[in-house]
Formats: sequence, C-alpha cells, structure tokens
Amino acid sequence: GFVSSHAANMMTIGTIVWLTLKSKIGKWSLFFIVWAIIVCYSRVYLGVHYPLDIFAGYILGASLSVLYFKLFSVAFKKLFI
Repeated sequence: GFVSSHAANMMTIGTIVWLTLKSKIGKWSLFFIVWAIIVCYSRVYLGVHYPLDIFAGYILGASLSVLYFKLFSVAFKKLFI
C-alpha cells in the first residue's frame, strides 16, 4: 500500500522508546530512531516500497506516537499525581 506499515510501525516503536527513555539513558536513546531508519531503508533497498511510501510511514508513525505519548502523559498525571 501507499503508507509502508513497516515504516509506520518501526517509527512508532522508535519514537515511543526514544520519548520514554531519553531522560534515563540520554543520547543512547537515539539508537532506537536510527534502528527504525535502518529497517525502513531496507524496505527501499529490497525494492518492496518506494521512498515516498517510507517517508509517509515515518510521518504517520512519528506523529501518532508523539500524540499517544502526550495523551498518556496528561492522563497519567491527572490519575496518579
């Protein structure tokens, strides 16, 4: 399909882990973003997706994960703090 599910899933995982762990492990948390980019690049390299499919998956996965992270943070603060 147009949006690569691999790209969206990997960027979602990478962004959520980065947002969650950046205060604990610092710069090492960027490893998860790099890992997501490498996995997504492999989809283009193997000829499974076009670069625009991967880019749209990046945007979709990253934006949804930031949205979910912010919503969860607000809900967690209201419920438990």
